[in-house]
Formats: sequence, C-alpha cells, structure tokens
Amino acid sequence: MKQFDVFLALDGEFYCILQNDLLYDLNSVTTAMLVDPSKDPTSRLTPIVTVEGRRYMLDIPRQIPLRRNVLNRAKHVTSLTDRRDDILDALNLLYWGL
Repeated sequence: MKQFDVFLALDGEFYCILQNDLLYDLNSVTTAMLVDPSKDPTSRLTPIVTVEGRRYMLDIPRQIPLRRNVLNRAKHVTSLTDRRDDILDALNLLYWGL
C-alpha cells in the first residue's frame, strides 16, 4: 500500500490512500473516496480522475480513516501518482488555504 494507490473495497467503493508512506506502521490509513462527479460541484478541492475508464471526483474534503485490514481485503486497482500535484494542491488548499 502506497500513497495514491486506489483500492476497490468489498463495499463496492473506491478509496485512494492520501497519507505518506512514512506512516506505514499505523493500523489505519487516511483515504478519500472516489465519487460520481455529478454529485457535487468540482473545484481544486476535488480533482477529477479516471479509474477503469470512468471519471470520478476524488472527494478530498471528506477524508475517511480506514483500517489497513479493510484495504488488505480490497482489490488494488491503480495508482494516481500521475495526479500527485493535483491531489497535493487540493490537500494544501483544504488545510492551509494555499
């Protein structure tokens, strides 16, 4: 499990790991769900990403801590490292207003 990896959990939802790999030893990870982009307005806080050929909104404002064992049972789908700058921009805007 690495930062920006995307998993399809048993609940049918996609989750993206946000926290840095330095915190690997913790029992939980900070994630953001990938949701239908038509549900909420998009902005710099909610980057649009493509997973399995479908567009999703990465819901940065609604971060969710998940236990590692939930993701251990989930299917690794992809990594969003190619969207690193957009994701970090959204996190910086959320926490620091930058």
